[in-house]
Amino acid sequence: HGLALLGRRADDANWGPIVLRILLDDATLHRDHAAMVRWADALRRHPGCTIGDMPRCLQALAIAAPERYREMLAGLERDHAVTPQAAVQLISWLNQIGRGADAARWMRTLPPAGMRRPPLAVAGAEALRQAGEWEELRSRTAQGDWGPDADFIRWCYGLVAACQLSDEARSQELTQTLQSRAVLNGAHGLFAAASLYSWGLTLEAEALWWRVSEQEGPHAIEALGALARHYQVGRDADGQYRVFRRLHVLQPADRAIANNFAFFAALTERDQRQAEQLARENLRAEPDNLNFLATAAFAALQGGRIDESLAMLAPQAGAVGRAPGLAF
Repeated sequence: HGLALLGRRADDANWGPIVLRILLDDATLHRDHAAMVRWADALRRHPGCTIGDMPRCLQALAIAAPERYREMLAGLERDHAVTPQAAVQLISWLNQIGRGADAARWMRTLPPAGMRRPPLAVAGAEALRQAGEWEELRSRTAQGDWGPDADFIRWCYGLVAACQLSDEARSQELTQTLQSRAVLNGAHGLFAAASLYSWGLTLEAEALWWRVSEQEGPHAIEALGALARHYQVGRDADGQYRVFRRLHVLQPADRAIANNFAFFAALTERDQRQAEQLARENLRAEPDNLNFLATAAFAALQGGRIDESLAMLAPQAGAVGRAPGLAF
């Protein structure tokens, strides 16, 4: 019934694009190929269709009607070959929907000079990465100058190509180069680490985040946040301890950080005296905070003072059902 109501507004001048996006997304979600083709075509024809709608239309046709997709893509390739800016747009659309191989094929027909500089060089490198064209990616990123704001991205793509080709010497060289850049420019280090992490180069990303964390300021905090999430997913208590120790140094007045540092220090049996002191200070400052109580009791337990730990927990025995820390 909802789809029927939306369908009545598909041609509406004002609401049509919004309705068509909903209908197309629903059809894509349910892999209704006929509806995907119908609503993709309708959205493309609507006067309210925007640039941002093109990737979802391409994706729908690529899944539901490959021949129609190739026809649409051929037309777009003709229209977007006129300027580097237009070419970047089409390559970016294809990268966005995971059709990097199509982008890589087409970009080889473009004037080579334009492919050596951003933004075309960056979009082209991503297309080659998606397509798994490692030799070509290594060749395109080995030399050249993408400028002070993008050369580090060239090194990232060069690193993933070197890793895929088992070129250890080049991998080590680019890793050291990226780490040096991370020290000089925290924003570049964060972007590079996030890219490498998303491409599966976890160890390289982890090392970059740690280099950024050696600085002071928001970049260090963001890097440590990324590391905390990484170690949480990996159930790495030692990594969590190291992250919160560094965060506590940078933000000593933050009681939530101090609590996490105290807990992981007690858990990993590191800095136990400091962990107990921080836990007690937190609890004195906020005696009704059950998380702080749990950490203080745990630190005492890890210190071998079982009776003291039980005495701290006893008054809040009734809160165990709603406080996972106390239950632990």
